[in-house]
Amino acid sequence: MMRASTAPSPTNSSPGGDAAAVSSFDQALAPHMARILDAIGQPLFATDREGWLTAYNPAAAEVWGCSPPLHATRWCGSDAVFAADGQLLAPAQYPVARALAEGRPIRGLDIVARRQDGARVPLSAHASPFHDAAGSLLGAVVLLLDTSAQRQAEARARVAAVAKTRFLSAMSHELRTPIHGIMGLTDLLAAVAAEEMPLGAEELGWIEDIRTAAQQLLGLVDDAIGFAQASVAAARPQPPRRTALLGKTVSDVASTVQPAFVRRGVCLTLQGAPGAAPAALDPAAARQALLGVLREVLRHMPDGGQVTLEWGVAAEEGIAFIHVACPGLTLPPDLLAELDNPFAGADRDSYARGLEGVGLSVAAAGELLRGHGGQLVIQRGHEGTPPGLRLTMPMAREAAPPPPNTSVAPAPLPPVLAQASFPLEQVVAATQDIILVTAADLDTPGPTIVYVNPAFTELTGYPAEEVLGRSPRLLQGPGTDHDVLRRVTEDLHAGRVASATVLNYTRDGAPYWVEMRIVPLRDRRGAISHFAAIERVVSQAALPA
Repeated sequence: MMRASTAPSPTNSSPGGDAAAVSSFDQALAPHMARILDAIGQPLFATDREGWLTAYNPAAAEVWGCSPPLHATRWCGSDAVFAADGQLLAPAQYPVARALAEGRPIRGLDIVARRQDGARVPLSAHASPFHDAAGSLLGAVVLLLDTSAQRQAEARARVAAVAKTRFLSAMSHELRTPIHGIMGLTDLLAAVAAEEMPLGAEELGWIEDIRTAAQQLLGLVDDAIGFAQASVAAARPQPPRRTALLGKTVSDVASTVQPAFVRRGVCLTLQGAPGAAPAALDPAAARQALLGVLREVLRHMPDGGQVTLEWGVAAEEGIAFIHVACPGLTLPPDLLAELDNPFAGADRDSYARGLEGVGLSVAAAGELLRGHGGQLVIQRGHEGTPPGLRLTMPMAREAAPPPPNTSVAPAPLPPVLAQASFPLEQVVAATQDIILVTAADLDTPGPTIVYVNPAFTELTGYPAEEVLGRSPRLLQGPGTDHDVLRRVTEDLHAGRVASATVLNYTRDGAPYWVEMRIVPLRDRRGAISHFAAIERVVSQAALPA
């Protein structure tokens, strides 16, 4: 839970000197402020005007690698802070120190924090001062965004650019060779036919060569088309028309690929109950994903090897899975880790021992699964555990465990927080995340808004007084996916936390994408009294193409 100071603070203060923030704040929400801050998944902390820590959430403690004492730790909980170029920063250069000294927000400052265990975490810091109604500085709130994934993605993009060039070169060569073979052998047959000579064994061999070349070309085209189709499906996923029973999917796909495995002397073993493991994925999509994975696995299995397929559900994670174990895989660990990279196939070709192709089928399977809420995990293997691949997808609702009792009591707050007089609503108001709180009534015309923080107004252009008492549906527009909203409503009706990425519209009609997480807030009796939506804007570039 959010750890907060117990030091007295003014109760009539307003973050950032904005009096409207006080008037638009529903005091009935005060007991829920700590839970709202806990629901913010990114590191968040607050300081007083001197920079001493007065509050932080569990995500901040996690990124620091410790839980520093309040009022005894200054500026932040990190062991040290560095600039993006690696230069050690003096405390006066910390984002929170600059926000306090300059009296203005410091946004998007790239830093590297050193944890107590010595590990370094790249972050984007957003520090904002907040003031009382008279304009006197009270402290600052800092939101930290972990940029590790972004930096890794940039590094992967640079590697992929090189791999793509090599891939395109290999693809061009692979396409030209069979096409030239088809053209040349067709010319020979045409010459024979022109002389009205009967076809003998040699001519029949030419026809077989044409067929082989055509099959090779078809394999290449199938790989490319399959990847393109999976990319499109991932970009515009549709709700599954019916449930896939993974046991049946595995059995059907195994029957399809069995002849190819037998020709290579590779044993294919199935472990699981027939028809078990219902997944929220169309059977055709599940079949396509597994078929693509097995096709690429066979390319890199030694003669006489063994592949085992296991399937089931992990109810606690809400997923159904297929595990493909392939001991003896000929790929080195570094190339195995890149098995789902669509542009690294050329690097793996020298290890391919089976079917033709350029290694796009696993990438296509990964795209397809990610587009439907699942993922493809490549397992390098270690002592006692063979390498393999794990395909996961959302578990079908009928197989999911029953929803939690919506009347259960909320988890108690720590004493230090339950007794706190620190005005946590100021931290909520100053955070860069959009926070919107509604009443619990989900029926038409929808829940009514009881609180929005200044970040909401800054993004949408709606002042608080214009949206209070209205439904969040005023943010929807022609491009909003109502199937996504319907699934969110189902989760909230069941008392579950709901997460989704949706397209909303500002007051002026400009579209914007947000990742939102909606958390039920409960009263002392355990009944849901409000819903808190924590939203973060995502760029168009971060969405599936």
